[in-house]
Amino acid sequence: MGDLGAIPGKEELLSLQDLDYVMVPVGGTYTLDPQGADRLISMIGPRVVIPMHYGMKPGLDKLIPVARYIEGKDDVIHAASVEYAMVKPVKKAGRPAYLLLKP
Repeated sequence: MGDLGAIPGKEELLSLQDLDYVMVPVGGTYTLDPQGADRLISMIGPRVVIPMHYGMKPGLDKLIPVARYIEGKDDVIHAASVEYAMVKPVKKAGRPAYLLLKP
């Protein structure tokens, strides 16, 4: 999604339906915050969400940390290495999986 700072319009949302994987900014400040990211995800229904643009030290500590975003989420996958085999995930009833890539 890039530096997405607002929910896209209706036309753009229609073009984002049926995605397997989607990278969504979650850190706030310049991009969507966790609530905005969840709202977008509920509108487009991807199978897997990859959070991006979140707070890390040093340098990005103004942004919300990814731990706050995934708090309370059920299906969180922590990629064990910098490589992750992208396979077509199984769609779960109305809820995506969350893939955390190693920085």
